[in-house]
Amino acid sequence: MIKVSRLASLKDIAQHANVSLTTVSLVLNGQGEAKKISQQTQEEVRRAARALNYIPNLAAQNLRRGQESTRPTIALFWANDIRTNLLSRFLRGINICTNRYQLDYNLVICSYMPGQLCRSSKLLDGSQFHGAIFANLAMEDLIFLERLDLKIPLALYNRISNQYYCVATDAYRMGTLVAEELFSKGRHQVGLVVSPATFDAVQQRSKALLDYFANHGCPVSHDRIITTEGKSMESGAKACETLLAGERIDGIFCSSDDLAVGALYTLRKQGIQVPEDIAVCSIGDGDPEISRYAYPALTNVMLPMEDMAVSCLKGVFDMLNHQIPEKMIHIFDTPLMVREST
Repeated sequence: MIKVSRLASLKDIAQHANVSLTTVSLVLNGQGEAKKISQQTQEEVRRAARALNYIPNLAAQNLRRGQESTRPTIALFWANDIRTNLLSRFLRGINICTNRYQLDYNLVICSYMPGQLCRSSKLLDGSQFHGAIFANLAMEDLIFLERLDLKIPLALYNRISNQYYCVATDAYRMGTLVAEELFSKGRHQVGLVVSPATFDAVQQRSKALLDYFANHGCPVSHDRIITTEGKSMESGAKACETLLAGERIDGIFCSSDDLAVGALYTLRKQGIQVPEDIAVCSIGDGDPEISRYAYPALTNVMLPMEDMAVSCLKGVFDMLNHQIPEKMIHIFDTPLMVREST
């Protein structure tokens, strides 16, 4: 069941706990002990707040502290790993959404290590922000978030959950599109240059390509799958060198644009013609200009990150305004952009 928050008031809590509005205010502002309110009453107030999905009014708190801002605060949780270079594209989408819908808010970026979102628990009690976007969650993080049962509007970027608003792509379909493009161009001996699989989508893209070629009588041997140390162009160049030193290939799938640009560099350096000798195709998770201005221009399956960011932020604001988004699980199309490298 999708969770859409109900923003309860102090009056709601007072009625639910059968106490005065003043008592609720004192307890929730941490003054219960100072005002000698009994532990039992304090616990009843907190229990009522949890039951009613109460979210502290940060704007009111700011005013009490002498701050003028009455804007909601939105947190963006972004994994601190090889995907940090993708943050600029996501923020570009956030900016597009802000301007398109004339949104007024504070954005807080919270860094976390993959698999360790639980260590950010102090940020996840609902007292620091009104809504949140969670990007690049590891499986452990997603499980933690679902167990946490946050009572605020939130969106998951490129992850699927039955509990929260999700904005994602069909990872298996993306890999299939790459496979179809390479196979249709007569490339039957392909190799893979892939970054470490930190989440399921990376594995699904590669699996789709491997399944496709196996089903068409061209299985990819393990020796033709090179896992890089990182996601940089240098990593792609080195991995391509390793790939070329092995079995003969006529096509390369790279799990990111940066890896593909590195592979193109190695191919040029070794005098190999692209696409005549070896075709190259990638997943377009980087800046679109990278693929357009690579030499030769890079064929890729484009990850519409900016549009997905728009949907994430818009969904959070819809829920803040007590509106249910049109689709609670929004799967974006990922177009194949055919260019010179295939």
